[in-house]
Amino acid sequence: MFDMKGRKLKKLFLFIILLFSFTIVNAKGVQTKKYNHIVSLTLSGDEMLLGLVSENRIAGLSGKINEDKEISNIIDKAKKFPKVEGNEEVLISLEPDLIIAADWLSKRIDDIGAMTGAKVYIYKTPSSYEEQKKLIRDLANLVEERENGEKIIKNMDNRLKALQNKIAKNCKGAKPRILLYTSFGTTSGKNTTFDDMVKLINGVNVVAEAGIDRFKDISKEKVIELNPDIIIVPIAKKYDNINKISKLFFEDPSFKNVKAIKNKKVYFMQYKDITPTSQYMINSIEELAKENNLIVDEVMLDDEGDIPSWCKELDNRWMKDGYCVSCIDIDSDSYVLFVCKTDKLKSLTELAKSINHRIDFAQNM
Repeated sequence: MFDMKGRKLKKLFLFIILLFSFTIVNAKGVQTKKYNHIVSLTLSGDEMLLGLVSENRIAGLSGKINEDKEISNIIDKAKKFPKVEGNEEVLISLEPDLIIAADWLSKRIDDIGAMTGAKVYIYKTPSSYEEQKKLIRDLANLVEERENGEKIIKNMDNRLKALQNKIAKNCKGAKPRILLYTSFGTTSGKNTTFDDMVKLINGVNVVAEAGIDRFKDISKEKVIELNPDIIIVPIAKKYDNINKISKLFFEDPSFKNVKAIKNKKVYFMQYKDITPTSQYMINSIEELAKENNLIVDEVMLDDEGDIPSWCKELDNRWMKDGYCVSCIDIDSDSYVLFVCKTDKLKSLTELAKSINHRIDFAQNM
């Protein structure tokens, strides 16, 4: 009798052990995930990870770059986490169980797993909106946050659809021809996120149109030849000299017949508003659409007015969209007008003061 009870008890014990071998629970009875000490080595990885998982599952993030307000979309969230900064000792000390890295990061990426004992997930850097959504979905599956991943993707798709409907309704005529020009003299052609974003807002990337692939240097002569309607310049004050770029376009007489220069359609945008490869790509698409749809019509402007009064009129019309006409003095009697996000003008004003120049609302100059 005892043996029978003992055998039944033993079977019950083994059943319970097998049952719980498939479901690990923590002290509070909440099912835990496979990876709970995750480290990201790129800004894009940081942004996606913070959107997908709870903060207590993150052991560390890429570096101080994610606290730069001109480049990062997560400056407040990122402050509380340790930063790897490419330091192997710091990475090992964080004891990660999953490391997220981009394909461009390092040839030594294979060594990271051996050093830490962690799984290393290397993602292909997206070159389109659809590739970005696939990456979010793949990462969400990896970290067992499928529902969060689908919520993020649904939000992106809903915002894109609303934007495209607005563009279809309000924007008629020829598609705007757009060129990206960085302070390094490079541009983005086919098979880049910029090219795909331009297509999604019903524009034409003139560099892709010319058959140029990926990221390439672009000469002054090529810019003149392509003759874009709009030039987009990504900037970050730590790395870029707005004054220098303004002089390049507006003081070089060889550019005078380029449509974007002639019509003052050179727009400076923060890197975070034009280059993210994360869920914040939808923010970039919206910002790009705003820049390309600011309307200037002669009937808005009083023939008897002057430049400050005309700028004031445009400010009154554009402020609701968060934009204004700004101005930078490039010498004692010359000025360059440019369209600027209103909330960024203050930081540009402070930057100009530091180099003995002035940036302000154009209506005040």
